[in-house]
Amino acid sequence: MSKSREGKMQIGGFFDIVDVYTLQELLLRESRERRSKKTMQQALEEMLVDYCAKHGVKLPGTTGKTPGGESV
Repeated sequence: MSKSREGKMQIGGFFDIVDVYTLQELLLRESRERRSKKTMQQALEEMLVDYCAKHGVKLPGTTGKTPGGESV
């Protein structure tokens, strides 16, 4: 197991292929705009944090923190 996966659990789902393609296109567009790659992992983490915040839940793990360790 790689260091980046240590202490983490995989989650996933099945989505319409056109929705997946649309998300991939969005990630490419954002990557070009910020001039660094935005990965599917980063996008899913952002969505998870936003979804939990919408319901008043703050994630206690590293998913809910910025690289500097600050809560998002």
